[in-house]
Amino acid sequence: QAGISSLGGIMPRTLAVQEDGTLRLDDIEQAIRGDNEHFPRTRVVTIENTQGTVGAIPLSPEYTRQVAELAHRHQLKFHIDGARIFNAATAYNVSPAEIVAGADSMTFCLSKGLCAPVGSILLGSKEFIKEAHRVRKVLGGGMRQGGILAAAGLIAIEKMSQRLAEDHINATYLAEQLKDVPGVKVMSQNTNFVFFWLEESAKLTPTEFASQMGERNILLSPYPGYERKFRAVLHYWISRKRVDEAVAAMKAILG
Repeated sequence: QAGISSLGGIMPRTLAVQEDGTLRLDDIEQAIRGDNEHFPRTRVVTIENTQGTVGAIPLSPEYTRQVAELAHRHQLKFHIDGARIFNAATAYNVSPAEIVAGADSMTFCLSKGLCAPVGSILLGSKEFIKEAHRVRKVLGGGMRQGGILAAAGLIAIEKMSQRLAEDHINATYLAEQLKDVPGVKVMSQNTNFVFFWLEESAKLTPTEFASQMGERNILLSPYPGYERKFRAVLHYWISRKRVDEAVAAMKAILG
């Protein structure tokens, strides 16, 4: 609904995401608009890590540093959409602080991968957060008695972030097991994501496949906009045993 423009007065300028999840540095630099009264002024460069468009690929600390240097060279702010930043840090075996070094602001999600029931965190300078509080208020944000959610958030950060490698291992395992399922083609596996395709040769349609999996208490639905594309996201509640059960169910109904 164009919320970024209608509420923030912002005109986004999107760039093509490469197969490795990055934006070309040259593309970023060429997209920066100068102080020309005919165009909006460029104020911020933003990237997502992990990059969801191409299957949750983690972006390296080195690449993030290069984008930060480019943005600051042009006196621009650098923001990271780090909804799954802990997964990116786990993939590179570095601290979250290292993988976002150079960013002026960032967000990360407490529920995606970290298992909290709800919540996201915004980080930045004291002045930035002070202004964010004002914007939150004018948009009607705020919450009373939020301690129970904050407690879950602390567990997410302090404990759940330490076990993400297990999800990555289980995702790799799932991708390997899916190769033996008739009519299923693994498209990609990165961090805790597995994308797979139900081929035309499969004995069931995507709707029938999802329905019969549901009858076995395994909930699946086609990826939005792609009738035959499915996404599996591994997390705390999906153990190796559950992966085996899901694969066995697929073999039973597609074999």
